[in-house]
Amino acid sequence: PCLLFQLPFEALTGIRDLPPALPMILLAWLYILAVFGFVKQAARRWFPQASAAAYLLTAAGAASGTQIYYLLHRPSVYEYAILCGATFVLWALWQWLCAANTPVNRRKALAFHLAFGSLCLALVAGCRPQMVLFAALALPILWPRYITEKRLCTRRGAGEAAAFILPVVLVAVGLMWYNAARFGSPFDFGANYNLTSNDMTRRGFAVGRIAPAAVTFLAGIPGVQTVFPYLAATRMQTNYMGLTITELYYGGAFACLPLLWGLAALPLARRRLGSRRDLRTVIRLVLVCTAALAVVDCQMAGMLYRYQSDWLGPLLLAAALAWLFAESVLQARPIPALTKALRTALPLAVLAGVCYNFCVYFAAEPQLMGQNPALYENVSRLVQFWL
Repeated sequence: PCLLFQLPFEALTGIRDLPPALPMILLAWLYILAVFGFVKQAARRWFPQASAAAYLLTAAGAASGTQIYYLLHRPSVYEYAILCGATFVLWALWQWLCAANTPVNRRKALAFHLAFGSLCLALVAGCRPQMVLFAALALPILWPRYITEKRLCTRRGAGEAAAFILPVVLVAVGLMWYNAARFGSPFDFGANYNLTSNDMTRRGFAVGRIAPAAVTFLAGIPGVQTVFPYLAATRMQTNYMGLTITELYYGGAFACLPLLWGLAALPLARRRLGSRRDLRTVIRLVLVCTAALAVVDCQMAGMLYRYQSDWLGPLLLAAALAWLFAESVLQARPIPALTKALRTALPLAVLAGVCYNFCVYFAAEPQLMGQNPALYENVSRLVQFWL
């Protein structure tokens, strides 16, 4: 699936073996487009009275809090595959929401959104197979129309179901044939053949790895220093009596991205959330998939900072839904103090995420101080204007 972006660049430029940096930049823009598209469709479905400010802030927060900037900082084939998978996941979710919002009399548009969303999700398996877990979100998104309203039992509904399933089948057949031809098994995606220091064929499953990795992934505190870029790398601490593959870490998602703190407000309005079962199920499934992927990643390969990209995009979208839901609750039952607090907290949460990722970009390895010292020093002087 990565070749879908690599080959057009090579065809247009005439350069063979084009480095992945340029296609990754395109993927980053497509990722951001999918974030804004998803939030727009979510507001249209669940929060039609959402303000333009809330829409723009939640979408900007979900786009700026992601790790795509860190991945662009390391434009190698490995990060290329991760960014492809993350982008395809968000496009699939966006297209499925478009399908759910499309009137049934627009049959061609409805079938296109269903088929294109399924195609994007199917391509994820060729980039980052564990991200396919987010396919479960299709259930709450499409359930009301096709199960509750029993459209699936109709002739047109069956045709739309075929449009939804066919791309998955075609891509699965192609990937399984390729896996069997190259690796000897249709279910072997080649990860065990990586020429690295991490022998993934003998890692096994160890319960002792889970808690330290999950805490570091979700709530790890980054190192802090008094000079630009103000963040310092840390390493995961563990008493596990075995080998845990780790790299330098720059903070956990919930510790460093205040936009995610909006999820904590959902239990306060659980009755209102309970009346929107599809929305509640979407958010819960995202949280379950996030926890599952954190465990899967630490067991399969180790505790690496870039593995947050496997689940951070959908998690930020769930947080955006939580903020929009909070605004809708306060619109229905205005409480001036809470409304003012929400209007103050949301911009600050978005700003904090922007600042965090800005600092990570300059602090992370391979450091820009060595790659582009002129850029690093110019930005350092602009930020530290008092020196």
